[in-house]
Amino acid sequence: MKVYYLFSSITFLQFYIPLVIESSKRGHKNIFILRKNYKEYANPLNENNFKILEKYLNKYEIKIKIAEQIDLSKIKGLVFLIDGDIYGPPRKQGLDESLLFKLDQEKVVTMSMTEHMNFWAVYHHFINQVNYASFTSKYTINQMDNFNSGKIDLGGVSVDTNKTYKSVKNVFLGNTKLDNIPTKDEIYKKFKLNSNEKYCLLLFPKIRINFNNKDMLNIYSHLRKLGFKIIVKTRPKDTSIDDNLRGDYFVSSDIYPNESLELMKISDLCIISSSSANEETIYSKIPCIDIISDLRIWERNQYLLDDRTYKRIENDKWKNISFGLFKEIYENLEKKDSVYFSKIIETYLFTHSNSSEKIFDFLKEKHKKLFE
Repeated sequence: MKVYYLFSSITFLQFYIPLVIESSKRGHKNIFILRKNYKEYANPLNENNFKILEKYLNKYEIKIKIAEQIDLSKIKGLVFLIDGDIYGPPRKQGLDESLLFKLDQEKVVTMSMTEHMNFWAVYHHFINQVNYASFTSKYTINQMDNFNSGKIDLGGVSVDTNKTYKSVKNVFLGNTKLDNIPTKDEIYKKFKLNSNEKYCLLLFPKIRINFNNKDMLNIYSHLRKLGFKIIVKTRPKDTSIDDNLRGDYFVSSDIYPNESLELMKISDLCIISSSSANEETIYSKIPCIDIISDLRIWERNQYLLDDRTYKRIENDKWKNISFGLFKEIYENLEKKDSVYFSKIIETYLFTHSNSSEKIFDFLKEKHKKLFE
């Protein structure tokens, strides 16, 4: 069987490669269908990103097709995509570029997965065109009941947040990004880190208008007093940060394996800032402090909030926070790998060890003829 992957962003590697590994084990052929992306940092066809992609194409024996050069209505088989292949907020250009709408739905079985929480803005544009929409757990969707901001205009395309996100097409099969995380020894070697040190992973804020460098350096000072070496992680699409904000180690990438997850595995504390990464911190069993930088009313993944594993500090509270208060917050959190994390994972995430295997088992059961 041929398994296709609509590949419109280099960041999709972390979701697709685990599926490719599982697909290959089952004897299927894997084909990435590449297209241009109007956001250049994500565009898999630009020179830098294609060099990154080539390494994975060769290692995992993945074939490629260029969308502009083929008739997508003729392909048959299984097709994976991310968020309906609508990249970014559903502006007209993003909708026009999606390859989903060029497929013949009678010839393919389509499963859309999600990157972070990006589905909220595009869900109603793609759900009628796919066979399945896969999410980490039912709580990912249930939280949308509280997202009632009315109609939002995103570059000429309206998103009605009052519409339901419930559908019989929704399935809850985990998250392939969480598959196949390397061992601690492999991670220490990859990043040239010392296994005897105590690390804090800091996912640097994407939104930076509500604090200044001094506020962040105050947090760094407190972390160092607590004995941490600071690993600062950004994404290539983020605005660059000053050298003095790069901590003791600096990582800027967004590929496979997911490097945030790798670094969570060998760190003892993670600091995020208004990010949906609290799902990843729970899965990685690492205590998390969330220093709020995004002042929008609606927050994501609120069902994972638990003062024992995650502490949220509001924007006006963490800026210029004293060492004594910061230390108290840290010491009141569960320690790395505490059994308490397992209870939350079992309730709100999933307990299977490999989401890619789970997805292929599900699809094989539902579409036996396709897999013959």
